[in-house]
Amino acid sequence: SESVPICPKCAHAINAGKIQAPDGDFYHPTCYTCNRCSKVVAATARVISSKPYCDQCIDKNPALYHQWRTQEGIPLDASEAIVAAAA
Repeated sequence: SESVPICPKCAHAINAGKIQAPDGDFYHPTCYTCNRCSKVVAATARVISSKPYCDQCIDKNPALYHQWRTQEGIPLDASEAIVAAAA
């Protein structure tokens, strides 16, 4: 029989409904939350260093935005580079 996955956030078995994070771990949908504001996020949430973040937290925080862009290999334009350097 297939083993029941354990949610790394709450440490309880996931019997129904699960989200698979990019690193392969499974979470309860209500346990997969933004690492900054704790808002529940979708499996498609942007991830920085294996931690999910909501779009609002990444887009409103220049340092997080720069880190995400760099990690994804998306070049910064000149104005973004200035903002990121100031953060």
